[in-house]
Amino acid sequence: MRLNPSPFAMIENREKTIELRLNDEKRRLINVGDEITFINTEVNRKTLKT
Repeated sequence: MRLNPSPFAMIENREKTIELRLNDEKRRLINVGDEITFINTEVNRKTLKT
């Protein structure tokens, strides 16, 4: 999932522990225990796996 730099940094620094998204078709496929990769929208090569 793509994130703007500010929330990306907050997750990276463990200041933000949740990310809310619309329950669209793509997000309905996510289950408890799944690993999510966040991608910084300004620095595409910077990612976080949670």
